[in-house]
Amino acid sequence: MEKEQIKKIIEKYRYIFIGEIHGTKEIPNTTFDIVKQIVKENKIIFCLELPQQAEEVLYAYLSSKINKKELLSSKYLQDAIFDSRINDNILLMYERLYSAGVVLKCLENYEIENIDYRDQEMAKKFLNIIKENRVDKYFVYVGGMHALDKSIQIKNFKINPINIYLPQEIRDNLLVIQFNRGKKEEIRFYKKTKIINYNLVLKEVKANYVNYSALKE
Repeated sequence: MEKEQIKKIIEKYRYIFIGEIHGTKEIPNTTFDIVKQIVKENKIIFCLELPQQAEEVLYAYLSSKINKKELLSSKYLQDAIFDSRINDNILLMYERLYSAGVVLKCLENYEIENIDYRDQEMAKKFLNIIKENRVDKYFVYVGGMHALDKSIQIKNFKINPINIYLPQEIRDNLLVIQFNRGKKEEIRFYKKTKIINYNLVLKEVKANYVNYSALKE
């Protein structure tokens, strides 16, 4: 499948989950290339795997009220910096999205200490965003495990992703784009499961990596 066909597929869905690999350059760049085609004709909210409490300081940075050093000194972003959920490449994507008129929203709750409730809390926030903000399309940009469509066990850790906490009417209108590391750029769409597996050649991955493509097929 060609990259240009992704836009046509996205046009059929209102909710688009993007499963990324933390700490790459290519995935944020490719994501922006996809979104910029959609935002030309649609009002978009783009949700981030960052604490809600960091949203104010993030917008202060995007509107040039504070500098990058001040942004990254926020206590709410230290975990995200540690696992490369936020880095220079991600920040560049945020800046480009913001300049293109995309609304950014943060999903996580910094106050939640038990990670078992992390995805449930993100789902709750996402539903509130949908309720309070009427737009054409809602994107969710999270690590690959959070974009899965069912619970899985990875070693001793059980993952209950955001998807399972969403009502069926949303899940029926939800497309997942799952990025993976590949030997060449390759895109495959599984219509039955509403999943696009997008393999990219990644020069560097700065975080732990799990290949989710086998889970999707």
